[in-house]
Amino acid sequence: VGFSNQVRLMQPPTADLALIRESLREHPRQVGLTSLYDAVVATCRDDYEGSAGQRIMLLFSDGADNLSMHGIDDAVEAALHAGIAIYAISTANSSTEGKANLQILAQRTGGRAYFIRKKHEVRTAIAELTHAMQDQYVATFRPATDRAGFHNIRLESKSGKTISFVGYRGYYLDPD
Repeated sequence: VGFSNQVRLMQPPTADLALIRESLREHPRQVGLTSLYDAVVATCRDDYEGSAGQRIMLLFSDGADNLSMHGIDDAVEAALHAGIAIYAISTANSSTEGKANLQILAQRTGGRAYFIRKKHEVRTAIAELTHAMQDQYVATFRPATDRAGFHNIRLESKSGKTISFVGYRGYYLDPD
């Protein structure tokens, strides 16, 4: 999805890296007004609807948003509801606010934000992301409640040791 003063689909969801590369080459970088949160919300609500398997969004942005009708909390909620982890990559000299926005979008959805200073670091970030996507565990559980809405998840080690993980911080339970 490309976004500046409007949101537009550049490449439908795909696991084909060649198609993603081609789409990035064909569409020039956007400058000026940005509607980042609107783009995230639109992508989560429309473009991923019904797709199977693990869902991630690669978000190339400086994190600035000065045009959206939606706020950052709306973007996070849309991603969580769709089960999409956001991985943000910024090659721009992001403002403090822009960096914070990307970190919020990534961390709250189970992804990660990368801030690139040199061109070769893009490959490193993508390689790290690819490795992380291949090295995963699945935890299943039976919810203690059938109340609709968002529910936080907390993982604890039986040994009492501190554990850390990158992943969803909760789940949505839709009303029946």
